[in-house]
Amino acid sequence: MQIPNEVSQAAVSLGSAVVVGLLGILTAKVTNYLKALKNESLQRTTTAAFNHVSDVAEQAVLNVKQTLTDDLKVDGKLNKEDAKKALSVATVYFINHVSEGMLETVEDELGGVDDWIYGLLESKLAQIKK
Repeated sequence: MQIPNEVSQAAVSLGSAVVVGLLGILTAKVTNYLKALKNESLQRTTTAAFNHVSDVAEQAVLNVKQTLTDDLKVDGKLNKEDAKKALSVATVYFINHVSEGMLETVEDELGGVDDWIYGLLESKLAQIKK
């Protein structure tokens, strides 16, 4: 028995459509999987960057506490001028010790980090002013 030419062409067309459809679905699934991997990796990198920046800020403030604030404190508290000097020293320490790549990652997320870093250092310094 011979299959008519129109039937075989229709079967080939149908088979091609099924294969193209399956390839489309497979491509979409692979693309979504790769995006999820990229997002996970980006999320891990960003989290590591924020943790690093926060850790360096804390180290900067602890360094200030050990080297400066104990000498500046009068009556167990820092005055505004002393706190300003301590913040300046902590900022210099921070700039000299933070990883440039990690800071760039944070900057990419925030769109600018100067005010955020200043606030971070100021809040950590406030913890030791007490």
